[in-house]
Amino acid sequence: MWYDFGWKETKLEEIKQETEPEEVKQEEFIPISKRDKMWYENYMMAKKYYDEFGDLEIPFDYKVDNFGLGRWLCYQKEKKNNLSLDDGKIKLLDDLNISWNNKKIESSNNKWITKYFLAKEYYEKEGNLYIPGNYEIDGIKLGKWIQLQKYNYKQNKLSIERTKLLEEIGMNFGRTKKYNKNYFKEDAWMEKYKLALEYYEQHQNLDIPLKYEVNGVKLGIWLYNQKRAYRQGKLLPSRIELLENIKVVWDVRNKDKIEQLKQLRSTLIEEEIEIRTCKILKNKVSF
Repeated sequence: MWYDFGWKETKLEEIKQETEPEEVKQEEFIPISKRDKMWYENYMMAKKYYDEFGDLEIPFDYKVDNFGLGRWLCYQKEKKNNLSLDDGKIKLLDDLNISWNNKKIESSNNKWITKYFLAKEYYEKEGNLYIPGNYEIDGIKLGKWIQLQKYNYKQNKLSIERTKLLEEIGMNFGRTKKYNKNYFKEDAWMEKYKLALEYYEQHQNLDIPLKYEVNGVKLGIWLYNQKRAYRQGKLLPSRIELLENIKVVWDVRNKDKIEQLKQLRSTLIEEEIEIRTCKILKNKVSF
């Protein structure tokens, strides 16, 4: 997922050529992935700020073209403290005289924004925030953290700014409030759906045997239960849409009938062709 920072590619290249230090081109850090390229674009915004103001004392809420540059810089400091920031990136920020121990940034905001950026990376990769409750990354229990944000929102303890930030990366607070008793189950359902999606991508169908298991999940039984819930009118519309996107057949009996009709039609066509061929040959013989 790419964000539009309001810069055209040509303008970005011009800025790189004008401001990029020689050692960046030759030494520690060379963007090789989409994530590195995105990091470098954010770094260039920080460098532009440094060139204009002479320091990196960027306010936490400071934004450039709707991009939270202050939050991004805060996240870099947190990663440095957790020993998870690349040496090349550290060197680039050191060149801008960054103060790694910025007392102006509250530690609670620092920790929250660190987890937020991890959730943002998950969203960019998966396209949603259906994070399993037991999901961890870099030692952080991100799944539990997402659940906590939903709980805080329900208790009116989540600030407007944090609510907006989470909604920007796909957090659905409306679902949490409407299905409060079941939203913890949503993650488990999505885990199984992803397995069904992988099966579909591999086999181009959802003809999953009833006894089929993968990663300890009885996927065949799970799919059978979804079809039964559909017939009983108990399956959520959002789930119906997701399953239909991967060509689920709700009634296997109807599928068998369709196949039989296809075979019958094919047989009738072959017989019709044979009859017409015989008539043509018979007419030729009579002449």
